[in-house]
Amino acid sequence: MSSGEFAVQEVVDALSDALREVLGADGFDLLPDDQGMTIAADDWSLRIESGPRAVAWLAVDDEPDDASMFQEAIREIVGAGALGALWRANAAAGHALTALLTAANDPFGLALAAMLESDEGVE
Repeated sequence: MSSGEFAVQEVVDALSDALREVLGADGFDLLPDDQGMTIAADDWSLRIESGPRAVAWLAVDDEPDDASMFQEAIREIVGAGALGALWRANAAAGHALTALLTAANDPFGLALAAMLESDEGVE
């Protein structure tokens, strides 16, 4: 197992533990496949791909067209409890989630990464 794959599993484990505390065991699904893992909640999903170029991104049904609205939309759609769980999981995994989101270079995911690196971003 490469160090990138280990980091991805560490992030998935931290996310699963933190989300279970706020959403409960039935509040999200872990959907593994050959390329990685999708963490699917009712209104959002977080995709984490392993391999030589490990990345992550956040998907929602109604992503705003205006980048200035990304953080507000993330707060509304993901919700304070789950955002707090993502923040705690990111910290527990040595900020690997923000590294994965940044590696994907997706503007919506970058907005989430910025929130996770800010103490005020998830409130």
